[in-house]
Amino acid sequence: MREAERAELERLRREMGEKNKRIRELEVERDVLKRCMVLWEKRPGRTRPPRPCSSVTGGPSTASRTVWPAEPLLIVSE
Repeated sequence: MREAERAELERLRREMGEKNKRIRELEVERDVLKRCMVLWEKRPGRTRPPRPCSSVTGGPSTASRTVWPAEPLLIVSE
């Protein structure tokens, strides 16, 4: 193996190690956030608003979408 190939291989291995380390950090962060959400849901006095079911409404929920009027509103000053 030539010196340039050896250097490239070492660089790629180093990059892979750094990426694997970052992946492990993100997995830990994800697990912590999952646990936080469980605790958030279980806190005392927490009431959940009802969520419409897509099978009942006939489609996906529109609660998170903004619905704009078909025509712009005109404000007439007197």
